[in-house]
Amino acid sequence: MNQEYLKGIHSEMCSREAIIFQATENNIISFLKNSLFAERSEIRTLDGKRFLTTIKGKWIDICPDRIYLEEKLKPLILAVKEGRKMLLPLKQIKVEQLEGYRPPIPDWNYFFWLGCSDEEYENFRKQQKPKTVMYEAFGEKFPIQLKVDKYSITGNLAIEMVNWKHRYPSSWAALTVDLNEVCEKD
Repeated sequence: MNQEYLKGIHSEMCSREAIIFQATENNIISFLKNSLFAERSEIRTLDGKRFLTTIKGKWIDICPDRIYLEEKLKPLILAVKEGRKMLLPLKQIKVEQLEGYRPPIPDWNYFFWLGCSDEEYENFRKQQKPKTVMYEAFGEKFPIQLKVDKYSITGNLAIEMVNWKHRYPSSWAALTVDLNEVCEKD
């Protein structure tokens, strides 16, 4: 786990009420313990990438960071349940204290919920930012990668625009040429 800070939210809170805390085992488990009776809880990175989810009455439902879960969180949960360990109160951090902080790309598979395998995620993490062109829209400039591919089953032209503004790719738009007939391949 490579995050310095996390934020927690549960079903009885609105998004602006998210609790920001230092990313320690104690704080994570304290947040979960305080949220046990909520229908649903999540802990995310400060830029919104899921770290773990819970459902009512269950400490942890899904956590793709298997090593951190097995080696750090589960032993602490067990010790707390058995009364061998007391949790320190959750110490909240004000958003103003984090002015200018940018979290690193997580070292766990935060694409897990989209069906991405751990191997695919590792390949994604290791890739370098490709060559981009600056595209201006909405009064901002965005580094856009252009990817040429075939469109649909017809094999016609598609140019995908991929935004790299936040250090990882996110699909921006696709420009397509869809002819009424299948094109011959060269």
